[in-house]
Amino acid sequence: MILRALPLFLLVAVVIPASAYSQADVTPWSKPIPLLDPATHLESLSPRITIDPAGKAHAVFQAWTGEGKPDRWAANTIFYTTLDESGWSIPIDIVVAPASTILIDVSDIASTSDGYLVLAYTVAGDVTVASAPIAGAADARSWSTSLIDRGSRPRIAIDPESLRWYVGYDVDINMIRLAHSSDGGVTWSMPDNIATTNDPGTALSFGSIFLTADDSVHLTWTENSVTRSWQGVAIWHAYMSPGGDALANVRQVARSSAPGDPTLDGSMMCGGQNGMLHLFWNNGVGSATGRFHQWSADNGVTWSKTEAIFPGLSGQTERAGCATDSAGYLHYITAANGFGFSHAIIRHAVWRDGRWSDFENLWSFDYRAETPNLAISAGNTLHLLLTHFGEQVAQVVYTSRVVDAPHVAPPVFEAPVRVALDDDEPTVVAEVAPAQEPTPLPVGQFNRASPTRNAFPLSTVLQISLLPSLLFLAVLIALRRRPR
Repeated sequence: MILRALPLFLLVAVVIPASAYSQADVTPWSKPIPLLDPATHLESLSPRITIDPAGKAHAVFQAWTGEGKPDRWAANTIFYTTLDESGWSIPIDIVVAPASTILIDVSDIASTSDGYLVLAYTVAGDVTVASAPIAGAADARSWSTSLIDRGSRPRIAIDPESLRWYVGYDVDINMIRLAHSSDGGVTWSMPDNIATTNDPGTALSFGSIFLTADDSVHLTWTENSVTRSWQGVAIWHAYMSPGGDALANVRQVARSSAPGDPTLDGSMMCGGQNGMLHLFWNNGVGSATGRFHQWSADNGVTWSKTEAIFPGLSGQTERAGCATDSAGYLHYITAANGFGFSHAIIRHAVWRDGRWSDFENLWSFDYRAETPNLAISAGNTLHLLLTHFGEQVAQVVYTSRVVDAPHVAPPVFEAPVRVALDDDEPTVVAEVAPAQEPTPLPVGQFNRASPTRNAFPLSTVLQISLLPSLLFLAVLIALRRRPR
């Protein structure tokens, strides 16, 4: 009888500790904290986040410093900060406009497998790329810059193996272009024209760029129309052959033709489980369709039919944030109106095994926020930056949570260091801060919750969980062999 019960005992001994392991470190979303001290009274906007090869988070955002701010969305300075065990570092102004009245717009940040941060932004209508060694990114003198082209809305993709950098952007509202660099941003190719329009009632605005596993370059953009007050009426997608050397296909993803159809904008691509590619885009305020989704299982060659997800959500609140955890689940975060909310709040949903979970509303109904930017570290820690619109100022805030997915320890990585010389000078329109020590803005003493990490790997936990069972089995065998 005892031996018959043994398999059940062993199963319980394994399942209970393993389940406890998978759930122990799962946490809710932390309380959002501002990256700039509210006492500065500076409005911060447009956060961008990336995770470096060592698993460390880095972020940039923009703000207006000085007097004469023309409007709430204007910025003339880019700030940088990084996350460690004690919280976010004091934000440092790493790029400033050459004159206080010239506007800067930060668009994207990425990290390279050889230890650099790469930043894309526009200043006075010029597409610019800046880079710095990860170890020196908090020093403005470490950043070098390259002028790419006239244009706006640049986005970055970097091949981790070939280290080729790609930048997609739009030019003069009638052209989509792609440029690349094979030497770490020192020199750049002549831009390739991906799409153009000669219709004076049509404009093109760049959306996103993504590299698939076969090194194909994917780009999305919005077609805007004067008939809809220059809002989006169509989403387009193109992909280049591996290496980005030839245009393989251009397709119209979706179009709103009838007057009552929703406006379309905010296209975003991200990778999923087993090499899947996902494409999302937004619907306009008041439309009942919900957000839109397509997916591809063959590196973006063929696509699923368009699916309207979460009917009732709406609003052109910039593109969504999305990232895939180590369990293969895709996390989708959008700022949207709907379901009793006349303003945008943050919603989170998960794609598991081809099906969507219900979305959850993050925080209270009066927590207005837009521009979500999401990244994952260690396979199970979500890092979310967004712009919170308070009563007085707009603030970039940070929140995180640990999800039920395996913790993946990052590899040992030594970041390179670029030596800053006293005579280093900026080389392009954007003015890098001068050679003296950069002046940090003060940050208050916030209660920053550090993500919890597993003290032991799963194999150790399972071995410990099996120990009582093995001892029990040894006793039973000894009793059965004892002479009667």
